[in-house]
Amino acid sequence: IWDVLGESIEQQVKSFTELAIALYAFSSTRAVAPASLPPKLPASLAGFFRTARADDEMRRFLLGAIEYLSTFVEGNVEVPVSIIRAMNDVKRLVHIEEHALSPDKQEVIRCCLLQIARLAGENG
Repeated sequence: IWDVLGESIEQQVKSFTELAIALYAFSSTRAVAPASLPPKLPASLAGFFRTARADDEMRRFLLGAIEYLSTFVEGNVEVPVSIIRAMNDVKRLVHIEEHALSPDKQEVIRCCLLQIARLAGENG
């Protein structure tokens, strides 16, 4: 099971950590004014935020991160590279969140769970 899920989890943790570090760096070096308008979401992210549950903590965190990063960009002609990297981390996290495992990987997980159930005395 870890062989199937491990890579996705490692990518998610890495992107989440990089995003958290970027947000911390921005918050410690810059004063933030509230955003005047809601951020314009790229098409690749808009679908995720539209279909995700409203009580989804990751969704709220990522949307908050986009709003926060957008406040640094408002009115600037040039976007700092660090903000672009942080936004790419958000996109990576959304990609991981919205794409389910491939059918082959799902079958491996299903098989492992059935074996665990049988070993535990359940009929699967």
